[in-house]
Amino acid sequence: MKSFVALALFGAVSALTEDEAAFMGYITQFGKSYATKEEYAHRLTQFARNRHIVLEHNANVTDF
Repeated sequence: MKSFVALALFGAVSALTEDEAAFMGYITQFGKSYATKEEYAHRLTQFARNRHIVLEHNANVTDF
């Protein structure tokens, strides 16, 4: 049971790390900065949500 919890936690951290890495690239590329940890967390959440929408859409697009 402990190994299942550890694997689940690792999976959650990995997913967050991928989104956060993409977000860090975004804020670096466009010179963004956030005054508080709360604002950073809010912007990261919005970025991740939108990123997943775009990735899902792109996965369903077929070339003509």
